[in-house]
Amino acid sequence: MSIIVLNDPAYGVVLFGDTQGELIDSQVGLSQTLAETYAVDEHGDSIPLDYLVGDAFGIRGNALGGDDQITTDIFGSAVGDAFTLAEHGRGGMDTIFAHSLNGNAFGDALKMSGHASGGDDQITIFNDFFGTGGRDGSAFGDAGLMTDDARGGNDTLKGLSYHHDDNVLYGDAYEMNGRAQGGDDILAGDMWTNNYLYGDALALSEHARGGNDRLFGGKSWNELNGDAYLLTDNAVGGNDLITGGSAFDAFEGANYMRGDGYQLAGHAIAGDDVLIGGRGDSNTMWGDGVLIGPDVTRGHNRFVISPSGEIDTLKDFNPGHDQIVLAGFTYTAFADIAGAIHPTGTGVEIDLGADGLVIVEGVTQLTAADVTFDANARKVAGGSHNDVLTAAGGNNAFYGGSGDDTFIIQAVGLANSVGGSTQGVGADSVIWDFAGAGGTPAGANDLLQLQGFGPGSTLTFLRFGGLRAGGSDLTLQYYSVHDTTGGSNHVLFVHSLNGQLLTSADYGFI
Repeated sequence: MSIIVLNDPAYGVVLFGDTQGELIDSQVGLSQTLAETYAVDEHGDSIPLDYLVGDAFGIRGNALGGDDQITTDIFGSAVGDAFTLAEHGRGGMDTIFAHSLNGNAFGDALKMSGHASGGDDQITIFNDFFGTGGRDGSAFGDAGLMTDDARGGNDTLKGLSYHHDDNVLYGDAYEMNGRAQGGDDILAGDMWTNNYLYGDALALSEHARGGNDRLFGGKSWNELNGDAYLLTDNAVGGNDLITGGSAFDAFEGANYMRGDGYQLAGHAIAGDDVLIGGRGDSNTMWGDGVLIGPDVTRGHNRFVISPSGEIDTLKDFNPGHDQIVLAGFTYTAFADIAGAIHPTGTGVEIDLGADGLVIVEGVTQLTAADVTFDANARKVAGGSHNDVLTAAGGNNAFYGGSGDDTFIIQAVGLANSVGGSTQGVGADSVIWDFAGAGGTPAGANDLLQLQGFGPGSTLTFLRFGGLRAGGSDLTLQYYSVHDTTGGSNHVLFVHSLNGQLLTSADYGFI
C-alpha cells in the first residue's frame, strides 16, 4: 500500500510505494503501479506530488526494490526504487513514463553508493505540451549520483518530447565517480526536438568507467556523447555505438557525434567506438572528443560513411588507430577512391560526387590502411522513396535510404551460420538501416518480409553480434530464422536505426 508524506523538509510531497522508511537485510519491495498526480493536505485541498518513489526512502543491506510501473503527469519526478541505494542494495526492473513539464525520471535512486546495483529499467520521457520549448526534465537510467563501487543497470531510455523541447538522457547518472561502473544502455531521441544524449553521465571522474552503450539520434538536432560531457582523472570510456539521426526536412537536422565526450582530461582512457552518420543530415564526428588532454589515451574508432549526398566531417581522425568505413558504395579498393582525395587548408577531403563529401581534418594524407570497404557484399540500395528491395539468398547488404521501405529476403541461399572471418564475407544478409523498429509511430517505418519459408516459420532475436564468427559487433542485431521446411535455422543481421528490436509489426512471412 502506498504512503504519502506531505511535508518532507528535503523532498516536499512524496508518495512511496512501500514505506517511507527503509528496506533492509533481504527485504523485497512490492511490484506495483503508481500513477497518482495529487495528494490531499490536512485542509482537504489537492496539492501536486513532487516525487513518486517506487519502494522506499532507502534500500540497503541486500534488499531488493520491486519491479514497479510509475507514471507522472504534468508535475513531479519519478524514482524507480528509493532516494538512496546503498551497501549491496539492488534496484528493481522498473518502467517509468514521465509525462511532465519539468520533472525528472531516475531509474533506481537519487544516489547510489557502496556496492549498490541498478536494475534494468525502461524510461520514457514525453512532452506533448504545445509551445516553443521550455521543458527542463531529464531521464537518468540509474541515479543522480553514482559513487564508490555502484553499478548501473542495462537501461533503455527514450525521449519522446517534441515541439522544440529538449530530450536530455543520461544512460546511468548525472555524475559518476569513485569506481562506479555504467551499464550497457540504449538511448534514443525523437523528432522535432533537441536531443542531448549521454551514454553514461554528464561527468566521469576518479576511476569511473562507462558502459558499452548504443545511442540513436532522432529526426532533428542531435548531440550524442558515447560516455559523458567530461571524462577526467582516470575515467575510462566504454566501447559505444553512436548512430546519427535523419533530417525531418531540408531545413532541420544535424548530428554532432562524439565517441566519448566533449572533453577528455587527466589520464582518461577513451573507448573504441563506432560512429555511423545519419541519413539526410550533416554529420560532425569526433571519435574521442573535442578537447583532448596530453595524457589522455585515445581509442581505436570506426567512422561509418554511407551514400547520402551529405557532408560528413571527421574532426579528430587518428591515422594508424582509426578507420573510415565506406559502406554501401560500389568501391572495392583504396585505388578506386585515391583520385577523389584532395588536400584542403585543414586536412583532406574525399569527394564522392553525388554520394557525399567526407572532410577529414588534421591530416595531410590518407592511406589504404585508413579506409576499409564492405566490398564483398552484394549491395541492394533504395533512395528517397518508399522502395521495395529484394534479393535471393545471402551475402546481401540492404540500404533502404529514406522513406518507408520493404526488405524482401528469400530463403534460397540464406546462410545457416555466421560466414567468413571478415565483415560481409560469406552468405550473411544484413539490413543496414532499418527504420521504425518496435512500432515507432513517427518518421520512416520499414518492413521486413521473409519469402519462401515454410508455414509456421519464426524469427527470433539471439543477441547483439557481428559478422565475424565468434566475434562481436554492437552495431548489429543477430536473428535466427527457423524454416519449418527442412527444420534449418538461418542467419540474419539488422542494424536498427532507433535501437529497438524487431516486433511482429515489423516483419512477416510471405
